[in-house]
Amino acid sequence: MLDVTRPNQLTIATGMCKTRNERLADHYLETAGIAAVYIDTATGMIGMQNKVSTDYQPGRVLYCCAGPDYRALGDALACSVNRIRYGGSDVLSIALHVEETAELAGIGVTSHGTVIARALSAVQLVNQTIAEMQCSGGMRDLNCSFKEARRADRSLRYHDYLHRHKALMLEAMAREIGR
Repeated sequence: MLDVTRPNQLTIATGMCKTRNERLADHYLETAGIAAVYIDTATGMIGMQNKVSTDYQPGRVLYCCAGPDYRALGDALACSVNRIRYGGSDVLSIALHVEETAELAGIGVTSHGTVIARALSAVQLVNQTIAEMQCSGGMRDLNCSFKEARRADRSLRYHDYLHRHKALMLEAMAREIGR
């Protein structure tokens, strides 16, 4: 039986919360500075969003790119609105126009699904690294630093501390990719 007096249990049971891996993937995408230009499938309008997450966005086709590039792509698309209307207002012709404009501007775009898969792959790599460290004794330094932090804050849980360490590893990976 579901205990609705405990909000976390209700959120988990209804599938409204993200897993730790999804939250880590979101953190990776934010650190990497991934943004997007999107097409609203209902109206055919083009919009921009300055950060992307693992959330599925029904009714939108997202083209992800590096943070600074989404504004340049949005500006290039804004200058060519008449060309889009002339070519047709269906989502496919608009999508082709977005891809063509990005290519002409020298901006690399990637589908949202591919970006999510790459972020989850980075999280999986971090999880594998931690698992290998646990088998080889490489967690000794991390465990010592946890014990020191725990002395300062008795409410600190190991699982949360390990999650934060994984987030830091993902930040380092995202910075390497950004170079």
